Amino acid sequence: MTTRRDFLLAGSAAATSLSLTSCAGTTKPIAPGGRVVVIGAGFAGIGAAGRLLDAGYQVELIEASDRIGGRALSVPIGDFPADLGANWLKVTNNELMPIAEKMGLVSARSNLRRSALLKRGEIEIRDASEVEAAIEPALTAPYVQYQSAKIFGRRPRARSAQELLAPALEADPDFECAGARLISAVYAADLKDLSGDVLIGAGSEAGPSADELIEPTVIGGMQALAEAVAKPLRPVFGEEAQRIARTETGVSVTTNRRTIAADAVIVTVSIGVLKRQGILFEPGLPKRHSEVLDAMDMGSFAKLWIRYPEAIWSFETDVMAMCDTDEIHGIFDFSKSHGHPVILAYAAGDQGRVLEAMSDQEAQALLHETLRTQLGIALPEPTGFTKNRWSEDPLFEGAYMYPNTRYRAGDNLRLRAPIADRILLAGEALAEDFGYVDSAWSDGRRAADLLIA
Repeated sequence: MTTRRDFLLAGSAAATSLSLTSCAGTTKPIAPGGRVVVIGAGFAGIGAAGRLLDAGYQVELIEASDRIGGRALSVPIGDFPADLGANWLKVTNNELMPIAEKMGLVSARSNLRRSALLKRGEIEIRDASEVEAAIEPALTAPYVQYQSAKIFGRRPRARSAQELLAPALEADPDFECAGARLISAVYAADLKDLSGDVLIGAGSEAGPSADELIEPTVIGGMQALAEAVAKPLRPVFGEEAQRIARTETGVSVTTNRRTIAADAVIVTVSIGVLKRQGILFEPGLPKRHSEVLDAMDMGSFAKLWIRYPEAIWSFETDVMAMCDTDEIHGIFDFSKSHGHPVILAYAAGDQGRVLEAMSDQEAQALLHETLRTQLGIALPEPTGFTKNRWSEDPLFEGAYMYPNTRYRAGDNLRLRAPIADRILLAGEALAEDFGYVDSAWSDGRRAADLLIA
């Protein structure tokens, strides 16, 4: 499997090679015609509900918000669809790609392999292989220790990504921007908060080709794809699950409107909602589920979209890391790839939360001034702006899951274990390649398959 994480980390993707898919456990299938409640109409919920409906089950798809898509949310900025959540479709190992292609929704592509560094007023081009080469020496010794511990049946001690990468940070002053910030962006967390296991706990034999990292967006935005694949499902909006109780015959799901008796339930809410007990499980979650949740948190990946009357800039790459400022970590340019004078700026972790908390007016002013001074361009006044606020939304509480320093490789897969045969969790956080929209879709279908006779 090749992903954007392989692009940044080469041989240290977040997915684990520990064969922990066995942690998914087994459940007693339900005969066709049975009733299943699916909580959440993001891509995981859509994937699960669609799979069950096609197999002949009665499906109740309930969604607390007033729309389809979850963290796939697209808003117009001029005539360009700005994705505030999921943005690109992976080219490989993506079950959604052929669906989007068949629907004619695949748009222009961004080159995510080649990036530029803006440091000390100069622009330097970096390929993924150069970033990989900078990271690899720092991980060699920890990787050997990790593998040795596994051979002797021990679990390696917890450590942060910051601790693991300290040698690289000390040896190369530019690595903070070229490598560390990029890793933070991938996981939506600062290195001090991120589990070191995501860097050393797994490996891939080869990194992706350049073509595999020239990734398309979706015509109309990612939310348009969610709406297209969800058309047969008829979700009920504004219905928030509050309590899930086990019964002699299945489950009882209590919402803000009613109580639903069903044979099973698939829960696709975010890890943030599960951690704060936004849904009460009676009796509570099993111990191993609670332990894994303690090792996972929701990260911040602030996205600030800005549009200008025309693109008076010209960059060699679609991606640029901003090394000389801590306020904006990097930008994506859509003028060359998509033909729109639009820039997406981002910051991850603690700084991402700072940007999320700002008003639109404050954030636009900050971004415009940062671009003007850092790029040295006399930019005109913007004609459009929007940004996300996932960390402040109680339905999500963050952009996507990141493994904190208590996490061990593969812990997230342990959440796949069925609870009393009739309660299943699913979503981007439970996927081997967590944090991607197609992973959420596939994991929802994985959970549904456990119930299908």
